Amino acid sequence: MKVTIDRVIRLEGEIFVDFSTDFGAAVAVWSGDLPTVGEIHDVELDVMERIVWGGSAHCALSNVYSIQIENGSIKLTGRIISIEDGTAAVDVAGSLILIEIVGFSGNTPVFVDLEIKKIALFSTGV
Repeated sequence: MKVTIDRVIRLEGEIFVDFSTDFGAAVAVWSGDLPTVGEIHDVELDVMERIVWGGSAHCALSNVYSIQIENGSIKLTGRIISIEDGTAAVDVAGSLILIEIVGFSGNTPVFVDLEIKKIALFSTGV
């Protein structure tokens, strides 16, 4: 996933970045060398919590990829393309992320809204 670094914040030993993409913006923990505002990075996105269907995950209201801050959480809309042993592969505008999900028993592919408290970005170096 391509992101642009919009702001860098050091807080309690962690580096946080405000970032933007072609489909929205959010904040994440940054893993790696200190980025610079304005840089564009190819990153992997890591959801740092277990997702519960019917709690922090629901069928999406629209079939449009997005990421934004809403009510103090990160709202990510993507498409579950496969699920096996409680791990879902989620397509987010052409990038894949893996999430641990509990309670999903629907058919794939399906657009979902995920409500996430914390994500991390890892630069791929590409």
